[in-house]
Parts: sequence; C-alpha cells; structure tokens
Amino acid sequence: MRRPRAALLSSALALALAATLGPAAAVAAAPAAPQAAGVSAAVHTEVTTRVADALRAGAGRTSADGIAVVTDDDGAFVSWTAPAGDRLTDARTEFRLPDGRVVQPTVTGRTYGARVLGAPDLKARDVAVVRGSNVLAGRADAVTAPVAPSAPTTLPSRPTKLVSKDPGTPGRYKTRAFTYSSSGMTVPGYDAAVETRAHVVMPRDAKGTRPVVVLLHGRHSVCYQGDEIVDGWPCPEGSRSIPSYLGYRDQQNLLASQGYVTVSISANGINAQDHGENDGGAGTRADLVRRHLTLLSQWNRGTKGPRGTEKLKGKLKLSRVVTVGHSRGGEGVSRAAIKSRAGDPFRIVGQVLVAPTDFATQVAIGIPTTVLLPSCDGDVSDLQGQAYVDRGVGIASGDHALRSSVLVLGANHNYFNSEWTPGVSQAPSWDDGEGVSTSCGPKAAGRLTAKQQRAVGATYVAAAVKAYVARDASARSLLDGSPVRARSAGSATVLSHAVGGRRTAVLTADRQPKVSVRGKAAARSCSLVPRSADAVTCFGDELSPHGAGLMGMSSLPLDPALAVGWTAKGARVRLTGLPSLSHRKWLTMRVVVPPQRTTPSFDLVLTDTAGRSATVKAEHAPSRMPAVANLASRWAQEVRFRLPARSKVDTSKLARVDLKARSASGMLVVLDAYGVSSGQRRSSASVRTVARVSVPTTTRITSADAATQLVRIPVTGTRTRSARVWVEHLDPRTWSTTGSFRTIKPGQTSLDVRLTVPEDDAVSLNPNGYDIGYVTVIADRGAVVDNPTGAVTAPAGKLPTLAAISTDATATPGGSLRWELRLTEPTIEGLWTTARFAAVTDELAAEHLVPTWLQAQVADATLRGPLSSTGAELGLTIASGATSMIVEVPVRRTAQVAPARQVRLVVDRSMLGQPDLVLTGTVTPAP
Repeated sequence: MRRPRAALLSSALALALAATLGPAAAVAAAPAAPQAAGVSAAVHTEVTTRVADALRAGAGRTSADGIAVVTDDDGAFVSWTAPAGDRLTDARTEFRLPDGRVVQPTVTGRTYGARVLGAPDLKARDVAVVRGSNVLAGRADAVTAPVAPSAPTTLPSRPTKLVSKDPGTPGRYKTRAFTYSSSGMTVPGYDAAVETRAHVVMPRDAKGTRPVVVLLHGRHSVCYQGDEIVDGWPCPEGSRSIPSYLGYRDQQNLLASQGYVTVSISANGINAQDHGENDGGAGTRADLVRRHLTLLSQWNRGTKGPRGTEKLKGKLKLSRVVTVGHSRGGEGVSRAAIKSRAGDPFRIVGQVLVAPTDFATQVAIGIPTTVLLPSCDGDVSDLQGQAYVDRGVGIASGDHALRSSVLVLGANHNYFNSEWTPGVSQAPSWDDGEGVSTSCGPKAAGRLTAKQQRAVGATYVAAAVKAYVARDASARSLLDGSPVRARSAGSATVLSHAVGGRRTAVLTADRQPKVSVRGKAAARSCSLVPRSADAVTCFGDELSPHGAGLMGMSSLPLDPALAVGWTAKGARVRLTGLPSLSHRKWLTMRVVVPPQRTTPSFDLVLTDTAGRSATVKAEHAPSRMPAVANLASRWAQEVRFRLPARSKVDTSKLARVDLKARSASGMLVVLDAYGVSSGQRRSSASVRTVARVSVPTTTRITSADAATQLVRIPVTGTRTRSARVWVEHLDPRTWSTTGSFRTIKPGQTSLDVRLTVPEDDAVSLNPNGYDIGYVTVIADRGAVVDNPTGAVTAPAGKLPTLAAISTDATATPGGSLRWELRLTEPTIEGLWTTARFAAVTDELAAEHLVPTWLQAQVADATLRGPLSSTGAELGLTIASGATSMIVEVPVRRTAQVAPARQVRLVVDRSMLGQPDLVLTGTVTPAP
C-alpha cells in the first residue's frame, strides 16, 4: 500500500498541537496551522498527556516563567499552562519566537501546546506567550508599542462642523425591557449546549412594525465567583455567569427610544468552547445569530415562546435588520450575513463591527458595513477589522455598499461593553488599554474614560443604524469621511474614511493611472505587508492596520499602495489617465501620514484637456497621529477636496491631477483615490448573487495509494460573472504554504484542489486517520466564503505493535539497565508513551540511581526509598519514521546492592491497543 511520507504530526496531534509556521520569507509572522472544528475532548486529553510525556522524556528540556520547551532533531514542543481564572479574550494566544515567527497553539483546559518545526535549539527563555498587546509569560520585549518618537502628544484637530441631526440624541419613545431564554443550541464538538438567551429593549408605544437591531458580544470570560474568574461551562456550582450580553443596555436604550427593537444575545457557551474551531468560533456565532432571528420571526407571527416574547407579536420589521458585533461577535455577525439564503424570514441590511476580529478575511458582499477601531485596543491590538473595509474595494461588480472605518482615538477594547468595565460591571473586569503602551495608560493624554467611550460607541452605532435603515444623510456623514462630528460624542476625536457608495475609482488596484513626478518628489508602488525580504514595503518593518490582520495568517497577495515623498515646496506627483468625474462633488484620498517630524501638506492641481487648471485645498487636511494612536498612526485619513466648477475646469475631461507640496518636506502613503458624491447607492450584488464557497471541515480520502489526491469543494450561488478566489494549501510535513488565484466560472459547481502525497511506509497512531494537508479559500472577487478552512485526512492503516528485544536486563554499579524497544512499523507522528516503576521484592531504591537523571523524571515527588514509591515516571519517545529506542536506567557507581536489587518497569502500550509491557532488571554487585 502506498502511504504518505512520514509527517511529524498526525491528524490528532496536528489538530490539537501543531499550530506552527509557514514560509520563512514572512518577516514578523508566518501561517499558523489551522485546526478542524469540533475536535473532541478525548483527543485534547490524549494530546495533553502526550505533551507531558514528551516534556518528561526530552533531554533538551528547558523551562522559564512557566513555559516549557523540549527539543528533538526536528524542532521543539512548547507548552504553557495559564493560571486558574485566566481571562478569555478575543485575541488568540500566541507563542512568539526569537526569529520573529508566531505560533498559534491549541488549548486543552488551561494548557496551551504547540509543535514547532525547524527550532531544535529553542530555549524556553526565548519564547513569549502573547495575547493581544499583553505578554503573559516569557520575553517582555516580545510586544513593542508601535509609536514613533516623533509622534505628537496632542490630538489632531476635530472637525468643527456639527451634524444637523445628532444620532446620539435620545428619541421620543419610552422603552421597556425583558430577557428571554429558550432551549439551547447543540453544536457538534461542544460538550454542552449553547444558551439561547437575549435581552430585549423596545419602544413602548411605537406604532406598526419596527426595524430590528441585533447585538452580539465578543469573547470574554464566562463565569466568576466574587472577585475571581472561574473556569468551566456551564458555570460550576457557587459561581455565576458573566452577563456580557447586558453590557450594551445604554446602546439598546438609545436605539429603542428612537423606535428600534433591540436584541442583545448571550454567547457564553461559545466563548467557553470555541478553542477547537479553526475560525475562532465565527461560524458558530453566526449560527446563533441566525437562530435568534428565526425565533424572532416565529414570535413575531404569534408562535408561543418564552415569557415576554408575546410582546414581540406583530412588532418586528425583520426585512430591516442591522447587526452589531463586538470583537469576535463582529466576525460572527458578518458571517451571519454571508450565510444568508433565499427564503430566510429576515433580511440583514447593514452591520456595525466594533473592534472586530477577522481571522478568515471575509467580506459580506452588498452589506453596508461600519467598523469601529479603538486606537488603544489591547486585545485585537493589530486592528485587523480594517480589512472589512479594505477588502471590500472592488469585491464584486454591482456591489456599491458603503463601507466605513471609524477610528476612535483613545478608546480601548473593553469599555464599549459596560459589563467589561471596572467600576460598573457585575463581574471582574479590566482596562485592556493599559498594556498597549505608556501612551495608552489610564491617565495618558487622549485616553477616553469608560463613560466617554460608551457615548462615542452609542452615537456611531446609532449613526450606522440610521444610515443603513432610514438612509439618513446626516447620520451617514459621520461615517463616510465628511469632516463633521456629533455633539453627543463629546470631546472625543473621531475620524472616518469610506469606500463604496457613490464613488468613481481614480486610483485603486483595479484602476492604475500613470504616475510621474516633477521637481524634488518621488513615488513608488509599495506593499502594506512585508511578505518577503526583498519586498518594497510602505512602512519598512512597521505594521499598519491596513494588512496587519493578514500578517503571517495567509500568503494572499495584497493590493499595492502608492508611497510619495518630497523635499521641496512645489514638488509634484502627477496622475494621468483619469476617468470622468463630471457627476462627482469631491475628489477624496485615503492617505496614511507615517510618523515624521513635521506635518506634510499638499494641494491638488486639476488640469483638463483644454489646458485649464485649478488649485484646490483640502477641506480637512491630514494630521500626524498622536502617541495615543499607537498602531493607528499608520491608519489612512480621508483627505477631501471639493471639485471646482465646470467653468474653471472640465472634470469630465481631466488630463492630469497633481499632488503639489505645500510643506518643505513630507511623506505620504496613498491607499486609493475616488470621485465622490453624497448619498448611498443600491447594490445589485449580494451574498446570494455571487459564488459561494464553503470548505468541508474534513475531507477523507478513501485510499492513500494514489500520489495525487483530489479535494472537491462545493460551489453554489446563482451568478452570471466569473469569480476569483485565493486557494492555499498548508503541507503538515513541512509547514510550508503554497497558494494561487483560481477562477470560478458561471455554472461551475465545484472547486477542485489537488494535493501531492509522497510515498512512505509509515503508519498513523490516530484511528481516525491523519492529515495530509489543509486547504484554505479566501474570496478575492465576486465570491463569498462560508467555512474557509478544512483538513484533508488519509486513512490510518493498521496499528504497529511495540515489543522489547529482551524484557530482562542486568547491570552493575556504574552501568545502566538497558532495554531496546521496537515498533513493527514506523509511525507518522512518532510514539510518545510512559513507563512507571512497579513494586518488586528487593526493589532498587532511588538512592541507587544517578541523582540528576532521577530528578529529571520526577515532579514534586520524594527522591528516597523504593523506586515505585518515588512517583518517578519515564517518558519514552520513538521519533517519527523510526522504529526503535533504548530505555536506560543509570546506576550510581557507589550504589550498595548486596544482595542484588530488582527493577520492574511497566510500559504503557494502550495507544497501540496492546496490554502493558513489563520490563525487569537486576543490579548485582560489581565482581
């Protein structure tokens, strides 16, 4: 039988241990091995035991600050156990290595473990355990604050113009509230059901049906007792559930007073059990949102439900639903929109994503989207939610959905939720912004108080709801880059930029005008993410929210940006080959102002084909970002120029546009540029009119005999245009990632991926088979992806047997008892097992063995007396692809063994389905 080449990890271990790195070309991170959803608790327990065995067995073992590392010829095992009551957060826990690589471990209870290949010399002191901006253990310098020394301490000027109708002002309706609880949602792979519970706040006397706003909180600890976080789900006796879903009541009350029915969903059951899902639980959160919306539709029709839901009968306008998701809840509600199907009894018309994760790099086609980014986010500290806006540029023909990014300077991650806020929450809570940098400490210039931050969140969520449901122009202007502000947001500095809507592309990845320079200026195309050592990057080794979320998580090529600079006033960067802007009111640019000593400034000079020119100044010039911006110092500000009257320049026939320097020097990175008009534009494209791809969680091949295996990924959706997706294959033998763009034609029903399976004779210890690869699909144009990643699994084959060449051994003082163990066939993942000392007559004592060897086998056990009483346990390892090992027990040269002493060693062979193997030994006096 033809079998794949021996890999270091099997399906079970790869799923639960070996999240490690891909291409060495990545500068600050590399792809992490995906996990399959629904990995069983039994597999996790088995893997945890094997990690412990490997750590006990390893001669290259080191430990520091609770981090344990054991090395072999191929790499290392890294393990860290979180303290009891460890806080759950939305950011994933990572191991960071000294060469810049980032490893995403899997978790079993509170123990995090990962296999790292290519690091045979790794030491525990070189590893850091990082979550968001916080170093939990290890090297304190593993996270550095991305604040340039030249960053100003003062905030940039806020727009002076106030919106005409403030969306943060309470409405005319009185409100009423209740909480409902229905039967739980069963999730494959979860040990306990997920609760179906939500808090409703609705207008009391509003007539007719009312639009619905659904809110979903993020990943937070789920249980507490007094001032301590408690592990477990359901919550253990004596502890209470943390009511994260009640943390948006201020937001709910505001929207309900304005006439909306608001429903805030509890998701603690997911938070406690999503560690085994490759997408961080986004798909399960989406299913929970859709479950609630389906129930709401039933209760709206009069179906009997839990107490309180009778108040909803005939009150819900479910054709107008806006979803609001915080952190992992943001990714969850976005996936809920992607999962939309014809026949759904509800329709999502917009979404607000507050400090969201974006692990799968998804865009909901046709769904207007607002992303709130807090500059002092200490949890999702790379501000990866920016990708929902950037990836939406040109995502599908006919998609005109407005996608806006709202940067809240001085806001942290947690304070948008009152139940995550110290001083007002029922359960223990914390300020995540403290760990970002000194510039984001609680007393730092520009930090918002919790009350100020919730006010900003309420205003901008309400603005998005009004813009997307009522198409309110005043509310929309807070989101689309217009230089306006709302009084209800207080003194906070809030900036926005947008793509989509009524925009004509002037400079994007799909529309590239010719670029030239005049005078002492320079311009070049640059990459937002340093994919390789020779890449021309926009910010050197520094990161930006634009692309930071993809750093190391994928090899997907990113759209380029345009870096420009000048060293003299009047220098110009010229764009030619421009579209007609005759029906546009402004020309806007999304511009990053990298940290520099002075603020760069520029005008636009527009020249038409008749030679007429006009110089226009920015309505709101870009500023250098303050220290409190942190990573957001490289976030793109919208610079808006009002186009001149046609009597001055014919904007339908532009010959060129010049960026003309006003300052003596400056550096800018231009992401894109557009001709813009006020208002929104309806989309003809939606998640139901494009190709829909969902990678099977597991594809099982029936035989490993073929050198090439076919993975067939279903493609659905009615569409008339071709789509393009990025398809990646992660090879678990080498942890290298290869990817390519693939075209999906109209009518195509599957996407076929072929994997090469090199020949070998090794077998797997996992009865469920072993992974020969992982496939990930990311939508690029004209497609949406539901489940993004799946494992390809080969059958395990017959288990080998383990035996001893001889079960008896003899030694004298100064020598060693030695037994050779052999497998009938090599294994793919390597064999880890244990051997314990059993009682025997005239038993050898601990004092008879070499002390340093014995101490390496014992954890918190006595080192005196018969070996069977010491707790000593040997870790035994047969490497991947190997078939034998030596078990050795060294005897002290000075050991007094008259009369002869006996040893009985019991080897665990349960993973092979064999009974224990008993080894015996005799130590006799030296002749």
